[in-house]
Amino acid sequence: MSVAEVAKAAAKAAGVREGAEPWPVEEAAKVFGGPFADALALSQRAGARRTKEELGWEPGRPGALTELVEGSYVSAVS
Repeated sequence: MSVAEVAKAAAKAAGVREGAEPWPVEEAAKVFGGPFADALALSQRAGARRTKEELGWEPGRPGALTELVEGSYVSAVS
């Protein structure tokens, strides 16, 4: 899952727009501060592949994107 996918799911859950839009890092830095804006601009991906392979872990609950769109966060913003 990427930062863009998380942003899109969060926007959908909040009902603010259908998807995420690019935002220049310089503008984001004015709101969030330089280090955080820079971190969000990195090409980041999160997943459980390595944990599944090395430890045999299998998730027992929905993933983070599903939770954002359909889980407890929905009732928090409704």
